[in-house]
Amino acid sequence: MEQLEKMVSTKAFWSSRLQSVAFFAMALLAPLLLDAYYIDTFSTVLIYAIAGIGLTLLSGVAGQVSLAHAAFVGIGAYLHVYLLRQGLPLPLAMVTATLVTAFVGFLFAFPVLRMPMHSLAVCTLAFASIVEHVFVSWESFTNGVQGALTPKAPFLGFDIAQGSNLYFVCVVVLAVCVWLARNIIHSATGRAWMTLRESEPAARALGINVTYYKTLAFALSSGFAGVAGALFAHRVSYLSPDVFTVAMSIEMFLMIVVGGLGSVRGAIVGAFLVGLLPAGIAVLRDYLPQGIGNLPGLEPGIFGIILVFVILFEPEGIEGRLRSLARKGTAS
Repeated sequence: MEQLEKMVSTKAFWSSRLQSVAFFAMALLAPLLLDAYYIDTFSTVLIYAIAGIGLTLLSGVAGQVSLAHAAFVGIGAYLHVYLLRQGLPLPLAMVTATLVTAFVGFLFAFPVLRMPMHSLAVCTLAFASIVEHVFVSWESFTNGVQGALTPKAPFLGFDIAQGSNLYFVCVVVLAVCVWLARNIIHSATGRAWMTLRESEPAARALGINVTYYKTLAFALSSGFAGVAGALFAHRVSYLSPDVFTVAMSIEMFLMIVVGGLGSVRGAIVGAFLVGLLPAGIAVLRDYLPQGIGNLPGLEPGIFGIILVFVILFEPEGIEGRLRSLARKGTAS
């Protein structure tokens, strides 16, 4: 029996790795098969996936609810643009923006460490609103409501914003983030986070340093958001404070819930759903009656319906259903 369990576990391990290899191979070949519009759309999806992985570590694995993720994405984006304006090369600007954003998350974690989950959600929501107002008011850094234009950032002779260059950078960064996140989840840190998620008193009783691991979760999650923000700055080419709103934070949180809370693959699946939904609705409008197709709230309404169905019928998200199907296939 034990040998059978090991065989099933090994098969699942290699199945997961092969799926990842297949996904990234298809991602690298996509520009050869799709036109520029779809490649730009997929770039946005990949950026959302990177940010979603960070939120998965914080909320799905460590159990700390955050509705301020868009604020950290915005901090990373504005920092990256500011550093590029100061003459820093692209890789150094991106790494610095990521580390500084992680440090901001580290500082933010301290005042909220002892809050219960519902109070933590409200506190992060307030932080997101504060950061949104800072983006408007701090004109010397963000250029206020006029917005900030992302400078050209040549690297190794290529402009990251031209053609499919940004898309390939997003694929590489996502691959690194997936590798890093999976290693963290399966490490002692990941196990400590899972214990903390299930019961904080139990974690304390086991000798886990709750303060350290909560702070680390916020810092790492913010770092993932920071690198996503740096890429997002090149994707949109122009930063405006009204982009990084509370609504974007809620959308990101719902993204990981629909995809599968606590799963790296679930964050990617949720990102594809959220990122491709506007394009799908744009196509759907042509086939709907005019009164329905022109409704301004059609997109959030459809996403809300999807969320309700997932919560009612698939509480583990789309990734949970995929795992269930994989187990049935393995058993057969």
